[in-house]
Amino acid sequence: MPLCTAGMRVRVPLVALFMISSLAVAQSSDRQPIIDMHLHALEAPDVPVNGGCVPLDSFPSWDAKLPPEDNFAKSRCREPLISPKTSDELMNESLAMLDRFNITAVASGPPATVDRWKKAGGIRILPATSFGKDGPSLSELRDWVKSGRIVAFAEIGAQYHGIPANSELLEPYFALAEELDIPVGIHMGPGPPGAQYLGIPDYRARLSSLLLLEDVLVRHPKLRIWAMHAGWPLADDAIATLYAHRSFTWT
Repeated sequence: MPLCTAGMRVRVPLVALFMISSLAVAQSSDRQPIIDMHLHALEAPDVPVNGGCVPLDSFPSWDAKLPPEDNFAKSRCREPLISPKTSDELMNESLAMLDRFNITAVASGPPATVDRWKKAGGIRILPATSFGKDGPSLSELRDWVKSGRIVAFAEIGAQYHGIPANSELLEPYFALAEELDIPVGIHMGPGPPGAQYLGIPDYRARLSSLLLLEDVLVRHPKLRIWAMHAGWPLADDAIATLYAHRSFTWT
């Protein structure tokens, strides 16, 4: 089963790799198990103090004439999300939520950070590696997979660099993932509102279209790939892609 998008129910084989850990955790909890396919393992300096707004539409308009830091400084929310101040707080609070809600999470981030979260979180953490346009070398990725250091390539954030999913720049990573039978999660959807004015000038919304995955799926029929953010809001493109590639199974 090559393709899955967030918010759509699919048959279990897509996530069979992750079910073993999840079921083991579920035995010690009254809650039904949850698989979180998209958890960021970060260090505190990489997390904005103002982590966002609730609801999302309460974000203020960005002034394109101002530098990114000034836009952040003038950001005001009705209900701001305040980030933990230290890396340990961030990790420990995240792991506490995983325990509380019986979640097994695919955690991506810098390798050393993911290693630390895995050591602390144990079976709750399924380690992955994230990268944008310049990822780890293929030999490093191969070694990390074979040693069990990572179980997925995710999140690939090429969209933030203006690189479409069907770019030849990503082809070696997809080929390696297919060869090693390791899942790939790729960002295809929204970034922060006004991303181009917040220091992400190459982000393009049109690269959210899941139709860009068609060439990838045809070239790599055994590749297991999930589109992070489901190509939102381009739902018709997502549905068309899922319909056209029949190895996807509706449930």
